[in-house]
Amino acid sequence: MTEPSYEEADAVLAAVDKQLQLLRKSEDLPGDPWIERWRWDEPGITLTWLEEIGEAEYIGKNIHAQIVGDHVDVEINAWSDKDIETTRKRYWEHSYVNKFKVPLNEKEVHDVLWDAYSKISPWTFKSLSNETILPPMNHV
Repeated sequence: MTEPSYEEADAVLAAVDKQLQLLRKSEDLPGDPWIERWRWDEPGITLTWLEEIGEAEYIGKNIHAQIVGDHVDVEINAWSDKDIETTRKRYWEHSYVNKFKVPLNEKEVHDVLWDAYSKISPWTFKSLSNETILPPMNHV
């Protein structure tokens, strides 16, 4: 299979969306989780949620599925921003989880997404092994 048409890709994202909605509800994710599709016209879908880790502090987490030719790559990301004087430092972690073939097998989609959740759910601030300095907070 080459790159899917918009209609084919949207059908794949709808199937992934269905499983992410089930995961979101069954795991009672904190922080008013949201799902975003077709960001920047890219055939992908992301489930994002925020977990409080202290007063006015959080760790953001997401599961991202991206259509790449004849398969869907699934990855997980977590991050937390800390203000340091006039700058902000982002601590983050990323991991590739797995992929599944298109056309989809619903059980395989379910299994890969729940595997992704089982890997990211225990991540804490101490799990974030990368650092990036962000532009100054007063930078527009």
